[in-house]
Amino acid sequence: MQPTRRAREVLLALVAIALTAIRADVQAQVISSVTPLALRPGQTQDLVLQGGGVGDTRELWTGFPQKSVVAPADAKSPKNPAAISFRVTVPPAAPLGIYGVRVATTTGVSPLRLMMLDDLPTARSTGTNVSRAAAQSLSLPTAVEGTLAPQQLHYFKFHAEAGQRVSFEVYARRIGSLLDPTLRLFDATGREVTYSDDVPGLSEDAAIQRTFPAAGDYVLELGDNVYQGGGEYFYRLRIGDFPAVALPYPMAATRGGEFTCQFADNAKSLIAPVHGKAPSDPAQATLFLPVRQSDGNSQSFAAILLSDHKQATESEPNNSLKTATHVELGADLNGRLDTADDVDHFVFHAPAEELVHFTSFSRRLGSPADVVLRLLKSDGGQLAFAESQGPQEAALAATLPGAGDYVLEVRDLSRRGGPRFVYHVEAAAEPANPSKDSKKHGRRVRAFALSAAADSVVIPRGGTAAIPVTAVRSNYGGPIAVRAVGLPAGVKSHPTWIARGEDSVELTLQSTSEVPTGVIHSIRIVGSPEHSEATVAAQTTEAVKTQLGGMPYPPLALCTDVALVAGPRAAFTLHTEPNELVLTPNHPATFKLMAERQNGFDEEITLAVSPEKKGLPPGVTVGLKPIAKGATTAEITITATEKAASTVATVVLVGTLKKRNQAIAQPAPGIGLTIERPNARRKPGGKKT
Repeated sequence: MQPTRRAREVLLALVAIALTAIRADVQAQVISSVTPLALRPGQTQDLVLQGGGVGDTRELWTGFPQKSVVAPADAKSPKNPAAISFRVTVPPAAPLGIYGVRVATTTGVSPLRLMMLDDLPTARSTGTNVSRAAAQSLSLPTAVEGTLAPQQLHYFKFHAEAGQRVSFEVYARRIGSLLDPTLRLFDATGREVTYSDDVPGLSEDAAIQRTFPAAGDYVLELGDNVYQGGGEYFYRLRIGDFPAVALPYPMAATRGGEFTCQFADNAKSLIAPVHGKAPSDPAQATLFLPVRQSDGNSQSFAAILLSDHKQATESEPNNSLKTATHVELGADLNGRLDTADDVDHFVFHAPAEELVHFTSFSRRLGSPADVVLRLLKSDGGQLAFAESQGPQEAALAATLPGAGDYVLEVRDLSRRGGPRFVYHVEAAAEPANPSKDSKKHGRRVRAFALSAAADSVVIPRGGTAAIPVTAVRSNYGGPIAVRAVGLPAGVKSHPTWIARGEDSVELTLQSTSEVPTGVIHSIRIVGSPEHSEATVAAQTTEAVKTQLGGMPYPPLALCTDVALVAGPRAAFTLHTEPNELVLTPNHPATFKLMAERQNGFDEEITLAVSPEKKGLPPGVTVGLKPIAKGATTAEITITATEKAASTVATVVLVGTLKKRNQAIAQPAPGIGLTIERPNARRKPGGKKT
């Protein structure tokens, strides 16, 4: 179920307040508008960003390749601190699609906004086209950008020939707008020809595909479903002979492998297939593909998933257990629910005591399918069942009772179907007993999933920043090593452990004073089980949703990277010596906490464990005492009681300095703890000594 308009608006307001409160000391940059909303590959164009604190921008970052410089300023116009213009060159081969955009200044980085690459020429809505009589004239194909005011409708007129195919597609919610668009098409007499609102799979956006029976002039009306409007109610309207809302089949490709994708839309258009080779970059989550009518002149785009694993595609008929498509255990599954009541079955053979995972992808890739999964025994008996929970798509895990054949059943929750009801199911399998070696089976092991609480971080030059990381475990309860990868020179990730049986930690990053400010670095956070080189990338989906006003399905390509920017030096920074300790029951260990203060910040620094209730492993205590006024060091003692279990863990301390009415908080680099019971000494990292 989609959130109501009022709920979205309230959420957006709360997010803005929270961001202001949390980041006021390091980040005041906010992009409130992007003009134009799309750039054309192969051209150099000016991109204007408006918002708070963007006038001092040092760098433009986009999710697509480009070269940019600050556009020359008009010498006659005063500098506007709320606007910045870039001259951007996009290479001709850059794929059409939806991408992220940010800016960095010397003090921080802006929250994420969305924009597009599009090869249609762009026109701006005149703003006076608010009645059919004042409709704005368009020449097709084209794209129109505008913003709706409250109670406002925008009208566009164009000429169509008899038999001409034209698609009309609005990008609003899918690029972060609050607009819930509606489209109405009128003929020359003012008679309504067709209407669109909330096309399934388009996150409330609207689209029309029409073959005109007679030549003539027509008028298109664009509005908001409940006549709301304002600065956040922007849109990009695409008009041309491209296939609208077409989806790929299959929906995924193996990295580095050859693939062929067919496409389908609601109009059963003849769409050219795409053949290609998937990129091998493990950090790239999706690939945009061009979508074009076989005899069309304009194009749209669709995204496919990129995977490290084998792909299997259904073979019809497979509506029953007897006709199920045979697949390899652990291969990802792709299918389409072609008609109402269509049900797909996949059969695989598994050894005894196998733990299997299945996760569906449909709505987050634009498909209208609301997937339901059922895991069955060969006789049809049900082992597990899963359906979507709000925006979370269906996922299940089950331990198979014995060796034999098993079947995964896929259907739509409401028994719907059609050419766009495509789906992808990510599969994983591992021994239910983690001590067994699953590598020899050549299958992926999904021991846990990770999420990071932030999609951007500002690290003070010479200081430390912390990012909360959470694990959702499968059948692995041991320590998880967490680190950041892709870090720039001058920034390091301290060895960090989610302790055995725990589910969260704060990953700390530490920088030198030489790291340049105003430069955006895309980093990722990954985790590994103890004694394993396999990595799991942390997702930033919830943080991205927050940045984009509660968007239920943000682009998957933006949900793994964290934007890192070096900011100015903090009022004080904390350092530890040493940063790794070994604890045995009732034998405390001590480390030195040192403060480097800026001039004028001599007040007492109080200390706390972060997070307050989950920052310490069970049975471990920290003797906290403040760094006294004017002092630069304090000795901190950590003690493990008899109740403490053997594990590796990380503890993060946060210091707070109060000056006048301001409380300034800074984390210290994480302290690695190895807790040992007698005769089981280990160093952080799990190696016995």
